[in-house]
Amino acid sequence: MDPRQAYEQKARAELDLLGAGLDGLQARAPKAKAGAGINQQQPMAELKAKREAAQNYLARLNRADKFAWGELQVEADQAVSELRSALDQAASHLK
Repeated sequence: MDPRQAYEQKARAELDLLGAGLDGLQARAPKAKAGAGINQQQPMAELKAKREAAQNYLARLNRADKFAWGELQVEADQAVSELRSALDQAASHLK
């Protein structure tokens, strides 16, 4: 497996894991105490948008030529990192 394929496989696995975490948060949100947050819909919508952005970067990586791939890799890493941070923050608010 070449490094590009390995990266894409690793990034997709991480995104799948983060997506499962988001699904878990969505399931827990209605059960969260009222004091945990006034409006749970907005943070969930933002998390979904971040997940979609990360998925879009990975899809673009898959189609990118070797010249654009490096730049897209940096952007995909950033999108996944932002999703991870936002998910961690949302999870801490639901505890």
